[in-house]
Amino acid sequence: MGGTIDVHHHLIPPALENRLNNFSLVWFANIEKARGLQLPTWSAEGTLEAIDECGISTAVISMGHPVHPYVDDIRQVAPICREINDYTAKLRDAHPDRIGFFATLPPMDQTDTCIEEMRYSLNELQADGVVIFSSYAGRYLGHPIFRPVWDEFNQRGAVVLIHPGFEGMAPIEEPRILAPPIIDWTHETTRTAVHLITGPAFVIWSVYLVFFHPLARFPGPKLWAISRIPWAYHVIKGDVWHSMDDFHNRYGSVIRIAPDELSFISPAAWKDIYGARPQLLKDPRSQTPPLNGANSLFTALGDDHRRIRGAFINAFSDKALREQSQTI
Repeated sequence: MGGTIDVHHHLIPPALENRLNNFSLVWFANIEKARGLQLPTWSAEGTLEAIDECGISTAVISMGHPVHPYVDDIRQVAPICREINDYTAKLRDAHPDRIGFFATLPPMDQTDTCIEEMRYSLNELQADGVVIFSSYAGRYLGHPIFRPVWDEFNQRGAVVLIHPGFEGMAPIEEPRILAPPIIDWTHETTRTAVHLITGPAFVIWSVYLVFFHPLARFPGPKLWAISRIPWAYHVIKGDVWHSMDDFHNRYGSVIRIAPDELSFISPAAWKDIYGARPQLLKDPRSQTPPLNGANSLFTALGDDHRRIRGAFINAFSDKALREQSQTI
């Protein structure tokens, strides 16, 4: 992906038309109409035409509404989410340079099915991330019940799009010019953001990361220890290496730059990190999915990683690096 990327681009997938009964579809349309919105017709061709017209190189498509309010049986939600994700993955595969997608998940309070669909979408479909909503069953996202799902997001370093929902809203229905996107959705976003950073789950998790995490003994900026957001911000800004150089000058040769990541600049660390030793087990959940489906040295595991690493090992041995240091 390159150029301008639209990460807030919605679709109305065939799964909603094919799987939901007429009552649910009529109710969905009537609710939206009552709130001052008219559901548009949607097609993949229309999306491509729209992004071309707006000068957008890539659209990352996602659902603008959760699935569960529009079904009569909660057991229908998981298969519908799976159908939506399979559909959007095929759409992405048909237009890999123009379309990406955020996976649709069952409600976060349905912990097992939510995590199962997340793993399938990120591991098998190579989704760019997931979309979740500002509240579920009247609970905003900082509620402790959602902690297992947030743990899974954190372990994966997953990209998460938080979209306003309407379960907690009492929208202004008259005049209809005050539709939810104008007033209510901005308030919903603010509510769930404040709930996340002040809720007990976030506070407890932050305390654990700073004081009790296995990497807590290593120095570094505390905000970076709590979240990968500062690191990601500086990566996007293009000055992350300047920031890390400043931190190394301030804190030393080994610093903590993320909740689960250290940065080393000491030559003595080379053998500890890359030296020959029995292979440690790796957590497959920490794998970074390759953007184009082809594994690299940084995304491969097991035999694939050993094969790719073998092509580079001679150039990056301790002896080779010392010999190349003057050139580098």
